[in-house]
Order: sequence, then C-alpha cells, then structure tokens
Amino acid sequence: VADKEPADPLEAQKKIIDQTNLQKKRIYEKKVEDGRKRAEQLNKRFADWYYIIEDAEFNKIRLDRTTIVKAKAPSGQGNLPEDFDNLKNGLKPPFPNLPVDQP
Repeated sequence: VADKEPADPLEAQKKIIDQTNLQKKRIYEKKVEDGRKRAEQLNKRFADWYYIIEDAEFNKIRLDRTTIVKAKAPSGQGNLPEDFDNLKNGLKPPFPNLPVDQP
C-alpha cells in the first residue's frame, strides 16, 4: 500500500525530514559497523605485534623531552656557525687559486 500524501504541508515536510533522518541514520550505522569490522581486522592482523618489556628496559630506550630538546643558547652565543662573522663581510671564493670575476 502506497503512502498517501498528507493534506497538511507541515505534515508533508515532516515526512520528508523523517525520511531524510532515517536515511542518514542508516548511513551512520553502516559506517559504525564498517569501522567495527575494520578494527576487528586490524586487531587480528597486529595482535601478535606487541612486546611486553620491563620498566627498566623501557626507561633505557625512552627518550624524554630534555634529551630531545636542547635549551636555546643566549643570542650571539653558539646559535650560528663559527664562520658566520666571516660571511657578514662577504663570501670568500671556495678555491683561492681560481680567479674571481669582478662585476
């Protein structure tokens, strides 16, 4: 039996909204189910790929922030290459015996 069109325009609009919401809900539920299946596949695939190690061993290989990040030296001390002062006065030719073209 086909649904008859409601006489009230608000009822017709409500019916369209309900159908749209139902369709969106089905799409959402399918995505959730696909995500669960994918998670299950990945868990099966990688379940054997983990290791349990002692805390002491973990601390030996763990890099903490102080190991990775070094404090910035005060301005003008150690941030630039040693030859930077020479660069400020102009670049020197890489090969001293070669003639340098003058502009």
